Amino acid sequence: SSAGCVGVNYLDTLRALAEQGEHSASHALLGINAILAGEKPLFELDFLCHAANHARWFLMQVSPLPENKACVVSYQDITARKQAEQSHAQLAAVLEATPDFVGMADEQGRMLYANRALRQIRGIGLSPSAPLGHWGESHPDWAFHKIKEEALPETARNGDWSGETAVLDASGHEVPVHQVILAH
Repeated sequence: SSAGCVGVNYLDTLRALAEQGEHSASHALLGINAILAGEKPLFELDFLCHAANHARWFLMQVSPLPENKACVVSYQDITARKQAEQSHAQLAAVLEATPDFVGMADEQGRMLYANRALRQIRGIGLSPSAPLGHWGESHPDWAFHKIKEEALPETARNGDWSGETAVLDASGHEVPVHQVILAH
């Protein structure tokens, strides 16, 4: 309960936890001391707190009160955000690991994402930061026209399209694919 914390020196509590090897307590202590010393205008720390029946994530924010040589420490429960980030990371790992070709483009056709399999067959390079170009460069002319004239209009109307097309490999050879296009 919070009543059990009244009169307890928070820095002493952090020091004790840090001495027990609690990494986030050490980091928090360093950040708070930097605020108190006037070395930082703001300190933030995401940390995991193991409660009795589940784990929760918090964002600690520390702001100075220079006139009092003190600081304000606040906490925000960010468990939902951390769970969403974890789900996003898991999905990204699946997309990178699949042997299927997965790509995303903006409305102008600029490729925003290509998974490892698509980058590899296209010879783009395995670095996720490699330039990806326009989606049309990945297809032979006939497939480009089919996608542009049939698939994209249907996707705009219905939210999705699937059909037989082809992708060009790094040597310019056609690789037949069953393509699915989703609007989001």
